[in-house]
Amino acid sequence: MNKRVNILLVLILFICILFTSCKEATLNILNVQDDEINLLIDETFKIEYEKEGTKEIVFFESSDYNIVDIDEEGLITPYEEGSCDIIITCGNISKNLKITVTKKKYSITFLGLNNEIIEVQQVNENELPKSPTLPNVEGYRFIKWDQSFTKALEDKTYNAIYKKIINITYELNGGYFENENQVVTSVVSGSNILLPNVLKDNYFFLGWTMSDLESDKNYLENLSSTNDEDITVYANAGVDGAKVESEAVTVTVLADPER
Repeated sequence: MNKRVNILLVLILFICILFTSCKEATLNILNVQDDEINLLIDETFKIEYEKEGTKEIVFFESSDYNIVDIDEEGLITPYEEGSCDIIITCGNISKNLKITVTKKKYSITFLGLNNEIIEVQQVNENELPKSPTLPNVEGYRFIKWDQSFTKALEDKTYNAIYKKIINITYELNGGYFENENQVVTSVVSGSNILLPNVLKDNYFFLGWTMSDLESDKNYLENLSSTNDEDITVYANAGVDGAKVESEAVTVTVLADPER
């Protein structure tokens, strides 16, 4: 009787061993979807897995160690931008995971007149943004950006500074320009310009004024534009006398602040 029981137990054990050995070995990756991993250069990632039906050791390999390294525990360390494969083997089982490494990016916004968006750039960390192509704004001239471009370390906004273009009209009152090349017809606020010399036969040229009255003796040192309006200046020839060549005058045009 005992002999029969022992034989039966040995038979059952043999069947169990046979069933276990015939069970298909599997390797499941637990924390990766669609066999793809996306990483930033400054972050690491550890592959988690479970295996069934095998006692084989799991091995990891990178197809390009210049892009990522992976250790025996499945810890991935990125080094540079790019794409490669992680090959995972366990006995006869082999799996490939695609890994893509990118730099961290920041949104750099460029604003124009009246805070209109000119461009938004996605700039890699520690890289400089590129100056965008500025649109033509009728009646205004681009002067500069409100700050110097710096390497991207956070989301940032740059504002374009424009100044209004002011047109200058010259009323010569019968005179003529000594040198046409000195005539400036449009400027922006804050510009220094040369009010050209005017000649008029048999008259003294006394200077430029903001009115056409001969009695106006407020000769210009500055040109003031109210509300960014265009300016008209008048040549004051004074009284009869011999033709006199007076010097041209450098003045500063003042208008609304930068915007």
